[in-house]
Amino acid sequence: MLSFALRRLAAVVPALLVFALCAALAAAAYAHDWSGALRAALVGLPVTGALVVPPLAAGTLLGALLGLAASLRPRSLAGGAGRTLGALGPGLPGFLLAAVFAASFAMEGRSALAALPLVWLALAVPPAAQTARLAREALDDELHGPSGDGFGDELPRAPGSVALMAARGRGLGERAVVWHHAVPLGVAAVAGGLRIAAVATVTGAVAAESLFGLPGAGRLFTTAASTGNAGTAIPALAALCGLAVLLGAGGAVLHGWLDPRARRP
Repeated sequence: MLSFALRRLAAVVPALLVFALCAALAAAAYAHDWSGALRAALVGLPVTGALVVPPLAAGTLLGALLGLAASLRPRSLAGGAGRTLGALGPGLPGFLLAAVFAASFAMEGRSALAALPLVWLALAVPPAAQTARLAREALDDELHGPSGDGFGDELPRAPGSVALMAARGRGLGERAVVWHHAVPLGVAAVAGGLRIAAVATVTGAVAAESLFGLPGAGRLFTTAASTGNAGTAIPALAALCGLAVLLGAGGAVLHGWLDPRARRP
């Protein structure tokens, strides 16, 4: 597992080096103070990270739990919430929710810390919706087999994935099959979708920083881009891309930890 994690992290090093090179070249070519432009992007990056990581983690965890409940107990309150959240996911982009919150709650005269709960809430909803859908669909497929693509839906579904049928063949009870095999594989599908969720959350954080006046790399990018300051905008964009790539690599490592099938070269 350690070697797999190191391989995944090493795989993103070339992309990070390209981002760093582009930032340095742009700062040297366009900025009056190239070191100051690079420093500003690096200083703002931890703020953006603090906006992205907590809602991404909390939304993913909550969505996974609701998605599993939607598959295991579809008629329960949590199961209904998971199905509803998963269905609403495509219509709940984080940057639009941040705009709604910024328009609904007057933030003038308040500190940046007062805006954090609203920003985290706006950014947590989209990953929660995505993971609820992924967890429910993945667990349904593991327990009952693929539901089909609209053709031949009248055929009965398979009794489950090969791994679950093998576990049942070894004499394991249904409860052990579900919780020791099916649920981890369902959660693994959630981890596999973290790359897309990370990119969407970073994009939402850029909008949220601009809307709420938070001093992160996203606000630095939008401010510099709107004024035509490429020497500052490009390093800030490179920092944001690097953050998204690192979060995606972390999701790939988590996916491999949960599902050994993902560790294959």
